[in-house]
Amino acid sequence: MKNFKTKLTNFILILAFAVILFGSGYKLGQYQISNSFSSSASDQQLPNADFNLLVDVWNQLQSKYVDKTKLNSQQMVYGAIKGMVATINDPYTFFLTPDENRQTKNKEEKEKKPEAAEESANKDEESV
Repeated sequence: MKNFKTKLTNFILILAFAVILFGSGYKLGQYQISNSFSSSASDQQLPNADFNLLVDVWNQLQSKYVDKTKLNSQQMVYGAIKGMVATINDPYTFFLTPDENRQTKNKEEKEKKPEAAEESANKDEESV
């Protein structure tokens, strides 16, 4: 009976140690992942540019623009990003909003479907 209690105690201690070890590793992994995301953005240095003008224009629009229904903050951010990318004057570098990206992907998928149908039709003709 004493041998059984000792084995049971050892088993419980080993199990508790394993759970603590697993939980510690899990939490450490979560910490490192969240830390890597937050530090990657803060590690990058902002360019030596004055963003006050951008903020001032943003605030002026928000406070003084007559038709507030035309102010869409998300679209304004997308517009600022598009303008920034456009200053590079590179035809291969551009910014697509999530909607534009989705539309582009859908258009590409639709354009690929007729090609796939032609290929399968050609395979049928060759096999005859």
